[in-house]
Amino acid sequence: MNSSKQEQGYALITVMLIITVFTVLGFTFTAMAFSSLKQTQKVEKTSQSVALAEMGVSYLDVAIQDIFKNTKIDIEGKVARKELTTVSQVVDYMKTSLKNGIKNITPEHIDTNSSYSYVKDDDKIDIIAIGNLLKIRVNVTGTKINPSSTEDTVSTLFVEMAINNLGSINIIKADDATAPEITFGQVTRPDVAVAVECTNPLSFANIGQSNGNNGNGNNGNTNNNIICADVIIDKPVGGIKTYTENNDVNVEKVYSTVGLNFTGNLNNRAGLEMYAISLQMGSNFNNSKDVVVETKNNFTIGSNVQNTDHTSFYVGGLLDINGHLDLANSSKVFIRGTRNPTEITSNTISKINGNLNILSGSRMCVNGDLKVKDALNIAQQYGLIIKGKVYNFSTPAAVKVSPNIYYVTEDTDKDWLKTMCGNTFDEASTLNSIEWGTLTNAVINDVTYN
Repeated sequence: MNSSKQEQGYALITVMLIITVFTVLGFTFTAMAFSSLKQTQKVEKTSQSVALAEMGVSYLDVAIQDIFKNTKIDIEGKVARKELTTVSQVVDYMKTSLKNGIKNITPEHIDTNSSYSYVKDDDKIDIIAIGNLLKIRVNVTGTKINPSSTEDTVSTLFVEMAINNLGSINIIKADDATAPEITFGQVTRPDVAVAVECTNPLSFANIGQSNGNNGNGNNGNTNNNIICADVIIDKPVGGIKTYTENNDVNVEKVYSTVGLNFTGNLNNRAGLEMYAISLQMGSNFNNSKDVVVETKNNFTIGSNVQNTDHTSFYVGGLLDINGHLDLANSSKVFIRGTRNPTEITSNTISKINGNLNILSGSRMCVNGDLKVKDALNIAQQYGLIIKGKVYNFSTPAAVKVSPNIYYVTEDTDKDWLKTMCGNTFDEASTLNSIEWGTLTNAVINDVTYN
């Protein structure tokens, strides 16, 4: 019996030990689970605070874009008024405006327990020019308030943005003494050196393309003729170079820094580009195709311009044609020369001493007045766009009318006018202007967790 009681005592001890072990294990697992839950909650709250800070970064990105855009407008006005005259002044003004703008950013409201903010101390908003970049460094903080705890979860992101292409910022200064010259820029100087034989030639007769048997010049089978694609004329300096040519200008481009005078016809030209300070043609300029002529000053033609095909005249001064002008097949004439109505009885006005026919698809733009002696025929709306009037040759001059003439006024849409007539009506300005770089997106380059 004593043996049985002893065995029961051992069993009781064993059971108690097992209960104790399981109790300890239970407490251990419970503590581990509670600790894991706290850690999970902390990570979740940290993630929430990071997400809040990232919302702040997105808001900051948009806000700085707006500050930059508005500051550019402000700077453009100051540059135009010559209050800012150098690139370094512009960059310094931009830096100050960006910093002040960031200080005044008011974040959007999220809720009572969630927010983001910007550290607005001067030493925490870093805006510096480094090489070709204007770097903007700002600290953005996301805060998640824990109602059940005195400890909030905070994450701070160190954000860097950049305005790039500082090297492309350029102050374009206007001349206060004389308004800057406006040119069409349609026929440019050859960008490669031309042969000596193609510079200031005595004649065009033997230097151009030919219909001879082997295409080597105007003398049929000879191989001795020089073929010039481009011709440059720069003598006599400040004077006029005269050519007694008659349909021999068979080159692709003539670029002259002096006045040119061709005493004969220049008919049947195709694919020709010509620029001159001034240009005189002694007789007809008919049957032209894919021809562009530009003058800095006046363009005078001794007889008719007819049967044009994609031919364009860009006249910096006045156009004077002693005959008919027929514009067909998408041909254009743009005249920049401006004259007052009181001058219409003198020679200081563009004039057509014959008929002016502007057929469908063609256009004429005149920055001033125009005199037309005989018939005026304009086939479509906006065929003639003029900042002035069309007069006849009578004394006193009478106004010619057509329903397809458009008269330019101060209220004319300038963008539309530019699409129709290029820079024919551009006004010279004495205001400075500025060219800009661009703004990149925000980049998070470091993160801290508190």
